[in-house]
Parts: sequence; C-alpha cells; structure tokens
Amino acid sequence: SDRVQVVSLSDDLVAVNKPASVPCHPGGRYRRNSLISILAKEHDLYDLHTVHRLDRLTSGLLLLGRTKEASEAVRKEFEEGTVKKQYLARVIGRVPAGRTIVDQPIGCKSQREATHEIAPDGKPAQTAVTEIARMGDQSLVLCEPITGRTHQIRLHLQYLSTPIANDPLYGPAAVRAVSVHRPLCGGAKRPSDDEASDDRDGSVKRVK
Repeated sequence: SDRVQVVSLSDDLVAVNKPASVPCHPGGRYRRNSLISILAKEHDLYDLHTVHRLDRLTSGLLLLGRTKEASEAVRKEFEEGTVKKQYLARVIGRVPAGRTIVDQPIGCKSQREATHEIAPDGKPAQTAVTEIARMGDQSLVLCEPITGRTHQIRLHLQYLSTPIANDPLYGPAAVRAVSVHRPLCGGAKRPSDDEASDDRDGSVKRVK
C-alpha cells in the first residue's frame, strides 16, 4: 500500500492521510521523501499549496489546495477557528481531571535546531486536553488546539508533566530537564496532586 493515502480528491482540494516520519515539505535529507514529493511521484499530483501542517513525526489527515485560491480560502477558515482539529496522543502520566485548557505562550528556542519553548514573551497559545483512557503509567489524551503554534501540543503536554511518550524533542528526558533547570514562567503553576486526582468531574480548568 502507498505510504501516503489519498482520502479525498476534488478540483480544489486533496485530503491525505500523512504517516509519521514524513515531512510536509522537502528539506535536508527528506528532499525526495517529503509529502509534496511523494504526492507528485506516486499520485501524479503537482503544484499543491499548503493549507496547514503536521509535524514530521505526527500522522493524520492533511488538507492541501490544488489551486492558490482554494488554499487561501481554506487557510482563512483555519486562521479564523472555524475548522476544528483533534489529535490523539499517548503520554507519560495522567493529565488533570476533566477538560484542561493549557494557556501558555510559545516562542522559538533555537532556529538552528528548530526547537521551541514556553516563553513569557512568546505568541499566545491555548490547547484543550482531555484524558480518554489509561494504560498503566501512560494515558491516551485528546488534544484540541485552539491556536496553531509550532510544536504547540507537544510543548503544552510537556508543560503538564505528561510528555508524549516517544517525543524525541520534548519527551520524558526533556521534561525532566525543564523541571530541574528552568522555573515556571509568569508566576504560572503546574497542576497540584489534588487537581490531578481520580475525581473526574468533567469540569474545565485553565492552566496558566
């Protein structure tokens, strides 16, 4: 089967199921193995326009415009928040009870290494996080980004001390480094043990 599956195709848009490890655009060692290159080579789809992006290690549904006009129209819907995005993540530990809104700004940490961080002077970023299931010392969580910053979900889960289990940048080892070497910004606090108790009351908490 194809590494990249075309889910839907119209005159204006193409929806694809992007597998993990495939970047959206050519670059470095992925110049011939990017999503754009694979769609051209294996599916005869050329001159596609980006509507939104997924991190290289993230799998899921991705929309691309077949015309500049279509891509700009759909991109505007993403920017205005009329398109809702949902992600599933397997994390270490447990998120707070109920629905948690993580409200922490994000800034670039290193352009050379393409890493970001929670930063007081960063761009506003909010993610809704809800636990779906528990698997031993890990959890399956639903993440709904309210804004769309680079590495937003990964950083906000790290901030809750529940990093994505196999995240090479912000995973378990990285979250320990953040806790030990850098204080929380802006007087913010992590959820207490009481907030992360077994009382799943369905309430909404905002973590700042």
